[in-house]
Parts: sequence; C-alpha cells; structure tokens
Amino acid sequence: MTTPGITKDQVFTAIETLLKSGQSLTLQLIREELKGGSFSTISKHLAEWKETQSKQTIDLPEIPQEVTGYIKKIWMTAYQESNKLLESEREALKIERIRLKEQHDSLLGAIVRVEEERDGERANVMRLERQNEELKKQLEEKEKIAQELPILRHQYTTAEERRIEAVARAERAEERLAQLQRDFFSQSEKK
Repeated sequence: MTTPGITKDQVFTAIETLLKSGQSLTLQLIREELKGGSFSTISKHLAEWKETQSKQTIDLPEIPQEVTGYIKKIWMTAYQESNKLLESEREALKIERIRLKEQHDSLLGAIVRVEEERDGERANVMRLERQNEELKKQLEEKEKIAQELPILRHQYTTAEERRIEAVARAERAEERLAQLQRDFFSQSEKK
C-alpha cells in the first residue's frame, strides 16, 4: 500500500508555521515540519508559494501631502547632487578618454616605428645572409684551390724541371749542331 503524497496545502501550512516561529524556509526544515515527504514535491510547492507571495500586493494608505513634499525635496536634492557627481565623473571620463586616445595614438606610432625597424632589420638580415652565402662560396672556392695548390705546385715543379731539362737538351743539341756544322764545313774545305 502506498503512502499518500504531501499536498500543496500541507506544504503551505508548514511554511506559515516556520515563518511564524521565525525560522528560514529550507527544504529540510519544511520536510521536518511535515514529518516526511519528498524533496522534489516540497520544492515544487515551495516555488509555487514564493510565486503567489510575489504577486500579492499590499494595500497602502495614500501618502500624505506633506510627506510627498519632503520626498520631492529629498529627491530633488539627491537628483541634483547625483547630476553634479555625474558631471564631474563625465568630465573625468572625458579627460581619461582623451589621455587614452593620445596614449593609443602614441602606441600606434611606436608600433609603426618598431615594424619599420623590424622590416629594415629583416632586409638587413636577408642582405647579410646573401653576403654570407657569397662569402661561403668564395671560401669553398679558395679551400678547393688550397687543396689543389700542392698538386699544382708539384705539377709546376715537374713542368719546370722538364723545361730546364728541355732547355739543357736544346742547348746541347745546339752545341752539337754547331759542332756538326763546324765539322761539316771543315770537311768540305778539305775536299
């Protein structure tokens, strides 16, 4: 057999009891007052009770004329003071806006200068990289020449030795030719 659920009236009565005793309205306290019930049911009825309370209006007597006059004076004074305060705040904000605009413009100018410097440095880096590549090529060529230099010196030395030998042979051949010519002429004269 199931237990009958908690009704809206029971929840409302428990709420009124808690309010009269000065306690706060929590689901746990309402549940304790009811001696049972599910939190979801109690929560649903509590929300409904809060909604009905917000819709109730209290009938107030009309405000006396002299109170209305004092309220208007207080309201006027408060309004004027707040306007003075707002005006000074507006002026301060205007000054701050101008200062921020100047700062913004200054920062934009600095950004443009830094970007120009960066672009100039990038161009400089590219130029130096090209120059570095060119120097690297020259160095490689010179290292190649330096590696070939001993071979070239040996070839030069060998060629020089051959030249010297050839000059010596040529000189000997000339001497021999001269000798042969002398011998030839001397034999021809004898005949």
